[in-house]
Amino acid sequence: MDASPDAGTVDAHSDAGGLQDGGFPTACALDSDDELEEQLSIRDLVAPGTDCSHAIDDATLPSGVLDIELATHYFMAVRLDNELAEFAVLETAIIAHRDGEMCVPPGGGPQAVSETVPAEAVDVAFLLGIPDSVGVTMIPGPTVVSIAFEALTQDGRQIVTPTFGFGLIVCEGCLQMNLGLCDAVSPPFDIPCFVGQDDPVDCCTDAVGDVQCPPP
Repeated sequence: MDASPDAGTVDAHSDAGGLQDGGFPTACALDSDDELEEQLSIRDLVAPGTDCSHAIDDATLPSGVLDIELATHYFMAVRLDNELAEFAVLETAIIAHRDGEMCVPPGGGPQAVSETVPAEAVDVAFLLGIPDSVGVTMIPGPTVVSIAFEALTQDGRQIVTPTFGFGLIVCEGCLQMNLGLCDAVSPPFDIPCFVGQDDPVDCCTDAVGDVQCPPP
């Protein structure tokens, strides 16, 4: 099941302020001292396949949902398009999310990444778009996770991708599908690849009234 709102990818090159279609804020402009290289760019995010892997040809994830009652982190599989005639090695991911009028980077700073994108090819890189240190401070509403990768080309140039903005709805409980009393439910249950992000999870209410996701 796909519970993500089909709002489309946020325009990462728009000016700060205001709202994009779908109610998402605009993306943050991520600064870097490296050379901007349009030929190495983030194309979109990839949804997990049926085996919970992320293949290059898996479906696009146009926007996301984070249920902070279930998880305070958000995992991303980012599809990149390398139009260069040489490979590029991703070194760091620069990430921020919009909190009102402010762009807030994760407390730990840029994430180290180790991924080689072949020349003239498409590849998938993995990162933690929302770490727990950020997720615990978030409140329900729309936000944008802004991403750029710094990379080293085959001939030794330091480059950075253009900023990519991914619309994310933060909610409390919106991905919980309560089936009733735990004593009255039985498997199979719908359990997504990542509980708390994007897809609903089956839950139940235990004997003391607490919600268990997924059912025990």
